Amino acid sequence: MKRLSLVSSDGVRINARTYRSVVSKGKMPAVVVCHGFAASHQELQNMYNVEFARRGFYVVAIDFRGHGDSDGSIPAFPK
Repeated sequence: MKRLSLVSSDGVRINARTYRSVVSKGKMPAVVVCHGFAASHQELQNMYNVEFARRGFYVVAIDFRGHGDSDGSIPAFPK
């Protein structure tokens, strides 16, 4: 697992984790894992992230803004 930090177009730091099998070499298929509304990448770590990596996928698990390790807040819903 490696940490990855991205910056959105409005300057908010978005954190992610990448996972890959230690035995996979070269190119491999990739999958982006997204968490639910009140969650973070950590809640999916064992269930999806590690299992996808074990099966040969390169995994990117993003914490949306205002969730987990990412900065920012969730914008208000329009009325």
